[in-house]
Amino acid sequence: LDFRKDEVDDVIRFAGRFRHTKGKMQGKKIELLMWMIFVLANVFGWYFNDKHERSGERRFTKAFTLVARGNAKSFLCSIVALYTMMFSPNGNPSCYSVARNAAQAGIVFKDAKTMIKSADSLLRQKFNVMAHKLQSWGLNGLFEPMAADSQSIDGLRVALGICDELHAHHNAELMNTLISGISATTNPLIFSISTAGIQLDGVCIHERNHVRDINSNLEKVDNYFGIEFAIDEKDNWEDEKNWPKANPSLGYAVNIHS
Repeated sequence: LDFRKDEVDDVIRFAGRFRHTKGKMQGKKIELLMWMIFVLANVFGWYFNDKHERSGERRFTKAFTLVARGNAKSFLCSIVALYTMMFSPNGNPSCYSVARNAAQAGIVFKDAKTMIKSADSLLRQKFNVMAHKLQSWGLNGLFEPMAADSQSIDGLRVALGICDELHAHHNAELMNTLISGISATTNPLIFSISTAGIQLDGVCIHERNHVRDINSNLEKVDNYFGIEFAIDEKDNWEDEKNWPKANPSLGYAVNIHS
């Protein structure tokens, strides 16, 4: 494996061309938090070297992030989507945000629209902002929200599929439909992100357990990056020192008194 720091630096610099669009940081240039950089560095930084049959390809085609509500998940997804539209190695890269309902699917999309309007003038000109889709002029990239009807994306080539709030998905149908669309795409990514929710089974818990097994070396899966932000089983949840484990944006996107 090779780690391409320049690729990671590109993503970080790209994010810095936007401004915060809400909260106490509104109007200020974006500086990614360390946990966000860690996720992006793993997803965009690792490549197979010339000793591997997938030489030159990005290692991770799937990513899973589980983090508490309010930690700017949608913002992180927006950065990934806008960057993919601009710099994917694929012509006409198609990016989709899918969720159980239209309102949820539209959250990342609306964040991305607002972020484009906050960007510097040169970057703004590289996007065409429409009511229900975004387009990047250079690669003719597309970003579009999709609700629970998986037939609407069946058969399409997918450069990026974002499964937002995976805990609310009834099953893995939407995610599997996205996965079926990446077979002919270079360096694709299926990015699932969610809070834990209240369900003790279902697709989100299945993916969480799958990621735990991979990270514990119980399963050998080279192409799946996963991270779970949570307190440890023996931690006292009432102890404020433990709260950043589940809330890595504490003090920034998350108020300690909220």
